[in-house]
Amino acid sequence: SETPDREKGAEKREPRRTRSALDNPPTFNGDQTKFKDFMEHVSLHFEEDPTYFGDEKRKITFVLSYMKEGTAANFRSEWLEEKMAVTSIK
Repeated sequence: SETPDREKGAEKREPRRTRSALDNPPTFNGDQTKFKDFMEHVSLHFEEDPTYFGDEKRKITFVLSYMKEGTAANFRSEWLEEKMAVTSIK
């Protein structure tokens, strides 16, 4: 039958994110007094969809996407610049 051959050649499907009933995490600006609250929101998303967030890259991308202001945005920019420089060297 063709099924085993199809399975051998089939590409691995990436998990899709389920639609979340949770609120989006608050934007993080680097204020350390708000860090715990931010990480609690982020952790809830990781717990809600462990299959999707089983990949560290997805976790990092998710967290960075909410670091839009202040020193957190500066950190995100520096991290991405370094990551892109390392990736282009490979």
